Amino acid sequence: MIKGVVKASAIFTMGNMLPLLTSVVLLFPYTENLSTSLYGALALYIAFTIFVQFTANYGLDNYVGIHHFEYKKDPEEMRAFVGSVVGAMLIIGLVLLVFFSLIGNLLFQLLFRGELSFFPYGFMCVLTGIFNAFFRTYINFLFYRDMPSRHLWFNAFNFIVTVALCTIGVYRFPESLDGPIWGRLLSGLLIFLLAGVFFYREYGIRFRRSYLKNLHQFCFPVYLFMILGWVVFYINSFIINYFGTTADVGIFDFALKCVLLIDVAQTAIAQTINPRIYQIWTDNNLQRSTTGENRFHNVFSMFSILFIAGNVLVLPLIVKLFVQNESYYAVFQYLPVLCAAFAFRMIANIFYNPLMYFKKTGALPRAFAWSSLVQFVSCIVLLQFFGLWGAVWSFFISKIAVVFFTWLEGRKIFEFKINPYKMILLPVVYAILVTALNFTIGTDNYFLMASLQLAAAIILTLLVFRKDLGSYKLLLQRS
Repeated sequence: MIKGVVKASAIFTMGNMLPLLTSVVLLFPYTENLSTSLYGALALYIAFTIFVQFTANYGLDNYVGIHHFEYKKDPEEMRAFVGSVVGAMLIIGLVLLVFFSLIGNLLFQLLFRGELSFFPYGFMCVLTGIFNAFFRTYINFLFYRDMPSRHLWFNAFNFIVTVALCTIGVYRFPESLDGPIWGRLLSGLLIFLLAGVFFYREYGIRFRRSYLKNLHQFCFPVYLFMILGWVVFYINSFIINYFGTTADVGIFDFALKCVLLIDVAQTAIAQTINPRIYQIWTDNNLQRSTTGENRFHNVFSMFSILFIAGNVLVLPLIVKLFVQNESYYAVFQYLPVLCAAFAFRMIANIFYNPLMYFKKTGALPRAFAWSSLVQFVSCIVLLQFFGLWGAVWSFFISKIAVVFFTWLEGRKIFEFKINPYKMILLPVVYAILVTALNFTIGTDNYFLMASLQLAAAIILTLLVFRKDLGSYKLLLQRS
């Protein structure tokens, strides 16, 4: 069981790493050809693209993934159901295109006070977001279908065309956003066509309302959950731009891109283990934690701590490898705290799962609404006193808030029986330790600090999981 999880998770992780790798690879041509102000403006356009992507997706990737289990025994019914979801996505995309064409210019005037224009770049971002949403829906559906190899190859195609087109564009038009924006649009069109061909071949394209039962009841809360998640991750950039400059946005966004590798890996692990946890609950008709389920959470916790600790150590080396502009090295001081914030992700996943499985999706927006409010207020307040450090601390606090508010909602419908040392105390102690080392030793001795926290992470993990290592080895050998 665990061996299958590890193998599938490794392939899914490689696939999910490719979009991040795209950003890392593009950092070299971007930092060589774009000023920090232009890079910050590009970051804001990309954030807007992702907002459109989430809106065009409308939670349909989760909807088709979870509900397709109901049709697995009847291939024709499966084709009709998935084909209807595809048709719904195309209709949503057309509606968004018309909507933003009418109000996009006014929206950008209000948000950016004339600093960024909607035409042509904002409109191109709308198209890119719609294309990406279609592709990501197909990609995420592959998790539920347990098809890691295809997931990897599709992401590889996206990686190749995006890097190629954006690199050519930014060198062809230096000190301009023409290259990056056009590159993302054209690559988005190509992956849209790729996903469309496979959707059509496998399921067809149709729109039968009878197969979209409770679509809005399920998808709208999930959509709000995604948008509020977007707020948690991106609102700081807009607040920084409002009170500061696009150059400040560029530095902060660059720091976030450095740590996204952790988020990608954790997402891949979560999307690999969560369907297996759902299957345990389905087979046993459960509304409480089990030993089998907790094994998956333990693996998630162990892998995450070690992976985060490794990133704290190697990220500055990776940055120096790809980025020659030393003005971007200012991010090093923020990396340990930003990395440590992801230690709370595996705790949140424990409380998130029952809300998704039991389709209590109305609870997700409530949890993220409160978390977003914490993020928004803390960023505005802390930014005034600590500059960019205030935005970093706001990001850290928001991760804790997500755990707390998701737990408040999850405990209403599910009985959590977990090992607090493995699933709660270990991540919390590690996050505190990294933060303390960062401020006591400082970035002047960065690699000493990073080496100490990695050693501490290994020791803590071995101590907490010392009784389980043998059983995990046996589980790996069985299958």
